[in-house]
Amino acid sequence: MPFPGFTDEKIEQLAGTLDYPPKGSTRAGRSKDASYETAEPPSNLIIGCVTMAICVVIQCVVVSVMIRTLIRVEGKRTLNISRVQVALILMVVMLILLGDNLLQVSVWATLFYAYGEFQEFPVAFYHSTLNFSTLGYGDLVMSNENRLLGAMEAVNGVLMIGLTTGVLFPILSDFMDQAWNARNG
Repeated sequence: MPFPGFTDEKIEQLAGTLDYPPKGSTRAGRSKDASYETAEPPSNLIIGCVTMAICVVIQCVVVSVMIRTLIRVEGKRTLNISRVQVALILMVVMLILLGDNLLQVSVWATLFYAYGEFQEFPVAFYHSTLNFSTLGYGDLVMSNENRLLGAMEAVNGVLMIGLTTGVLFPILSDFMDQAWNARNG
């Protein structure tokens, strides 16, 4: 007996009173008695990889256009390294990268909506944002058949947000080096 003082009947009775998922949560319209052991179709792995590839292409295009533009602007020496200009450039870069990440969230949300996981696109977008950011409140749960896609989006989000951070750091570092050199030499 795993729990002293509890019979198997009492444990089954208590387990029957549990409300999972918690009240107020949604399991994408599925019955709360749906089996968790359902195997996921291998096509989800392929669809997830294709969606990740689309997101990588989006990220690479946005980042390369942005970097090329910054290099062109810097080559014209139109940047006067003032604090205000550095702040404005960083704000624009961050907003572009945020928009890029939200576009990728939209790609995943569209996939979830098209698969019928959610009845409304804003709900799919909300769920997708939680997956992409790896926050995952758990208030919305995808069906067993498609839950692998949510995990794949989380991996995609970690990689893309990491790439976004990797792009911001050298830009900030370059501005700091230019400001240091202008001040000291």
